[in-house]
Amino acid sequence: MKKMITAIPREILNDLQYNLIDVKLHQRNVLNRSDFILLNSYSSNEEKVEMLMELMRNKTEEDHENFLEIMEEDYSWLRDKCEIFFQKIRLDSLLKKSNSCTARSLSEKPESPEEKEQPETTEESDRSVQRSSSPDSCVILPGTDKENVPSLHVPPHNKKSENQVGPDMEIFNKKLDQAITSDMMTKVRRNHRVVKRWSTLAHALGMTRVVHTLRMRIIINGEDVDACVLHLLEEWKGTHPKEATLGRLVSALREDGFNDVADELVTTYAA
Repeated sequence: MKKMITAIPREILNDLQYNLIDVKLHQRNVLNRSDFILLNSYSSNEEKVEMLMELMRNKTEEDHENFLEIMEEDYSWLRDKCEIFFQKIRLDSLLKKSNSCTARSLSEKPESPEEKEQPETTEESDRSVQRSSSPDSCVILPGTDKENVPSLHVPPHNKKSENQVGPDMEIFNKKLDQAITSDMMTKVRRNHRVVKRWSTLAHALGMTRVVHTLRMRIIINGEDVDACVLHLLEEWKGTHPKEATLGRLVSALREDGFNDVADELVTTYAA
């Protein structure tokens, strides 16, 4: 496959599951019928995703926006990377057009000697600019005694208070180190914002690989969507028992903006 100017981010190739978004891309006309057939001719998911992103290079800005809206639903942690990728390829296209126009302009009209001349800045003016722009420089009015100019006194930083860790903080940290319980999982499960974007929480916990499996389990068992949150946390605790602590869960929730349920967990189990 031909290497393009802007490389596809590795996170997109690793985390994005093409089979979970292919129908939506087709329904929103981001992919036409020939694109759809081409992508499904590849066997591995990574090949499909790589070809998908290559096709997106030649899509319109409207197609890019539709793609990002689809990503927001299940892959919000990848959305920003996709958006940056689209911005870069549009910039590549603009630079290519600009260079092409410049080349034609130079071939039609040679550069005149006057256009090559650039005003020179003397060494003294450079030093003057540096002195005037220095943040440490100050202006003393005529007739002012330099010794009478008040100096800024910065009080010494008191490090003693920062280093003081009371017993309450030690108790708080110990509570954060406790393993997550079924009650904690239930509180997270009841938060509708987490339920709506549970796959984002999975990524924050390092459990992206189980997202597709959990979705299939919910469909097969006919469970409600909020069960995905419960199964995710149970899977996390089962595979990473030492890491599955209250503090780590709170950090992951805050990382994705679920501060309301994070505060509730801290207030209930660590305060």
